[in-house]
Amino acid sequence: MNAQTDPADIPAHRPKTGPGPEQGAAKQKDRTEFTWADVLSPAIAIIWILPEIGDLIVNGTISSRLSPAIEGGLHLSDLDSGPQSYFIVALTLKFIALLATVFFVTRALGDMANGQVFTERNSRRFVAGMTSIFVYGFARLGLEGMANNYASAQLGIDWWQDPGTTTPLSDLAPALILAVVFGALATILRRGAKLEEDVDGLV
Repeated sequence: MNAQTDPADIPAHRPKTGPGPEQGAAKQKDRTEFTWADVLSPAIAIIWILPEIGDLIVNGTISSRLSPAIEGGLHLSDLDSGPQSYFIVALTLKFIALLATVFFVTRALGDMANGQVFTERNSRRFVAGMTSIFVYGFARLGLEGMANNYASAQLGIDWWQDPGTTTPLSDLAPALILAVVFGALATILRRGAKLEEDVDGLV
């Protein structure tokens, strides 16, 4: 004779917990999506620097502040391995930093245009853009400057300052202003995101 089972002894069926529709929508919203602007902006930057890169690759011609002081231009083949290495590293860092700045800022502005303004992700993008500008400045003034000095000493050139560009710092003035602006925007967006989290926690 089977004993009658008490209904209270039967474990209650618990529905599986999972992300609801709202959570799924939030995750979908936070997911990074690339748009045409994310491709177009770096493409324009590449087209802008492509002539300089092409001249360097095809003819070995270097575009720097030392170039106007040399008749026929400055060529890698005229330099020893030391200044060649400095120029290659400096130019590579410059181009990469420029493209990285354009990419990160474009991504941030794209999200802001879609209504996602005060987010940690946008803040990090502006920080990355600011860092890229500082890398550009280091390559432009530091590494490329040392390469110019190194090359001028090898070629016996005493004066090579390009009079059309005034001082080296004037070349970087717009970039430094942008770096300050990006840093300020990163701080504003980070504090705005934190404020939104605090407000949501009170609701």
